[in-house]
Order: sequence, then C-alpha cells, then structure tokens
Amino acid sequence: MNFTYISPKNQEEALAILAEHSTNAAVLAGGTDLLLAIKDEVKTPSVLIDLKPSNILNSIEEDKAGNLNIGAFTTVREIEKSDLIASKYPFFQKSAAMLGSVQIRNRATIGGNLCNASPCANLALPLLALDAEVLLEKKGGSRKISINDFFISNGITAKADDEMLTHIFIPKNDGKGVFIFHSKRRAMDIAVVAVCINLLKDDDNKITDIRIALGSVAPVPMRAKKAEEMIRGNVLNDKLIVESAQCASDESNPIDDARASAWYRREMVKSLVARGLSSLK
Repeated sequence: MNFTYISPKNQEEALAILAEHSTNAAVLAGGTDLLLAIKDEVKTPSVLIDLKPSNILNSIEEDKAGNLNIGAFTTVREIEKSDLIASKYPFFQKSAAMLGSVQIRNRATIGGNLCNASPCANLALPLLALDAEVLLEKKGGSRKISINDFFISNGITAKADDEMLTHIFIPKNDGKGVFIFHSKRRAMDIAVVAVCINLLKDDDNKITDIRIALGSVAPVPMRAKKAEEMIRGNVLNDKLIVESAQCASDESNPIDDARASAWYRREMVKSLVARGLSSLK
C-alpha cells in the first residue's frame, strides 16, 4: 500500500500528472470509496492525486438558459443542501440525502460517486433521468459524453486512464420527477433497489417524454427503455402503469447477493416503478 501523494495547485497540473503516470495514478476526491479500495488492495495506484486542497471544481451554477453545471468535486452534502437543486429537481436532492451518513456526504463527491460506477450509485439515477452529460478532460483535450454512455460495467466507466471527470451538465428540464430508495435499513444503507422517474406531459396530459432509471438491478445504473417507449405518447392510467412496471421489471438484470435475491429485486422494481408512476399521474 505504498504510493506517492501529490497535491497539485490546479487542474492543469493534475492533468499533466495524469498524462505522465496514466494507469498508475488515481484521483482522490472525497476518498470514501477509493481509500477503502486501496486499503483492501483492490486498487494499487503508485501515485495519488489530491485536488481537494486546491478547492476547485466544487460549484453548482445555472446559466441564463436554465442549464446546470456541477463541478465534479462538489460534495454530496452540497447537492443535498443546495437551494438551486431543491427548487429545480427535488428528486435529485433526495437521492443525495439518501446516500450514507452526513459524515460520508460531507466527504463524498458527485464525481467520485459516478466514477466508482457502482450499480447502486444514488446520484447516477437522477442524472440518467435528466439526460445529463459529463465532461472528461485530459492534457491537451476534452470530450463531452452522455451519462447513458458513461457506465460500461460494474466499476468500469468510459473514462480513460489519463482523463479526469471535471463537470456534469444537466440541460434544462421542466418535467416532474420522483426518486424512490428501498433498503433494509431506513438510513445509512445501500439500496436494494432504487428508482428515479422523470416525465414531461403536454396540455392533454399525454407523456411527451419519460426516463425511468433503475439502480442495484444490473451491472450498472440503467434505463428501462422498453418501459419508457410503452408509456411515451400515452396518458397514464392504471392499466398502463401496471404493464409498464412489469416491463421495467423484465428489463432489469439483478443478481442474488447478501442483500436480496434477484427475484425479490425484480418484484421491487415492478412495485416501485408502479408507485412512482402513480405519484406522477
């Protein structure tokens, strides 16, 4: 567990260090996941890059068009307590409030939660439901990709070794949303199943657009796209809710583990999606 600790003065210096060390370097944000992985020797970086002391990439800003720009080092607690997030996307705020303890939320960052690429990443679900984009930067270049393309597999993302996640962009969205978190304990627990739904209606109450994001039921946070397509263009009614909830359950791909069986998770997807859709009807 030997590594070189470097605290660069700015982002440019951090990207230069990443370019030099590439596969042997890790970026330290809050450290709530990374330091445990290093302790257990799941990850063995030779260089640890800590940008926290430089106090950058930790803002939540809205432009004139209503789009949000969130720095990747913004803590989960800052998202939870943000009046801007609360007013625009209360279901996003709720997803932050349900993550771990206050102590964890004060350290954990949105960038770390996404880059850890856990199937139960709380913040991934509202970002999927809001069709967010992430900015990946490296020395001499950058690229912006959809959050839908960011998660590859459990613990693996589309971020290259010499890249750093720096910003999350949320386009203006006037829809209504809901976040539902189901776990064995009422607090400080990982979701057995989590669901986030965001939808837009026209004047005739038809669903013009919808996104249903599911957590803890596949190798990565996922969208129930077949269920979305079933709903899109229709008015929500009890029959459609039951059928689309079943469709979302069928799309999920959970596993048996210590927290729940795959069968139970599929049943909970059906139940929670139906509950969420009913609340937005």
